[in-house]
Amino acid sequence: MITNELALRNAWIAVLDRLDVSGEGSIILGGPLAERFGASVPFRTVDEVAGLVSLGSGPILDADANVVDSGLEDASVDAVVMIDAWRTPAELAAVVDEAKRISKPGATTWLGSLDIERLVHATPSARLSALFYGIYGPAMDLPGTIGTNPMAIDLALQRAGFGSLESWPTDLPIAAFSTVDEYVDAVASGMWPGVGGLSRPEWLSLEAEIRAMLGTQASPYVEHQPWLLVAGKKPG
Repeated sequence: MITNELALRNAWIAVLDRLDVSGEGSIILGGPLAERFGASVPFRTVDEVAGLVSLGSGPILDADANVVDSGLEDASVDAVVMIDAWRTPAELAAVVDEAKRISKPGATTWLGSLDIERLVHATPSARLSALFYGIYGPAMDLPGTIGTNPMAIDLALQRAGFGSLESWPTDLPIAAFSTVDEYVDAVASGMWPGVGGLSRPEWLSLEAEIRAMLGTQASPYVEHQPWLLVAGKKPG
C-alpha cells in the first residue's frame, strides 16, 4: 500500500527529475510555503525558521533569518529556491539580490510564482481545483505573486547579473490524502485559497462535486498546484 508520505515523495522526485534538481550540496528554500515544501521534498532538512529552510548540506540558520536578510555568508550555498517569496517588484528585487549574494559562482537560483492563468483555466479532469476556480476564479483577487510575471522575474534576474535564464510551467505537489474526507477537510481549511468566501449552499454544491470526482479515483490523492519556475545562474 502506498502511504501519503510515499506518494508525496514520489511526486516530488518526478518533478525534481524533470527540472534536473539535485539534493546534493547546500540548498536554501524560502517563501511562505518553504516549511511545507521542505518537509515534502526528498532532501535532508538541516534547519528551518519561519519562511526559510536549509536543505542538503546547508548551513544552520539564524532565528531571525528571512528571504531578504538570511544572515548567511557571501557565496556560501549551492542553490537558492524562492517560492512566492515576494509581493511587489521591489520585494522581488530584494529577494534576487540576497539570492545572488549568498549563492556560489555558477550556482542556480530558482524563483517560483503561482500560475494564476493555469489555475483558473484548467479542467477538473486535469486539476480538481478547477471545479472551484473555473467558476469563481475570474472574479477573485487570488493569492500569488502580485505585480510580477515571467518577464518581470526574468528582468529582475538579468538586472542582478544572472545568466542562462530558463522557465518552466510546473505542477508542484503540496499534499497527499488517504481518504476523500481528508481531502475535503483540507479544501475547506484553505488548501484552495478563496474557498472560505463561498456561501453555505455554494460550498455544499462544491463539496458534492469534489466527492463525486474523487469517488472515481484511487487513493492516495495527491494535490498539485500550477507554478511558474524561472531559473538563472550566477556568473562563475
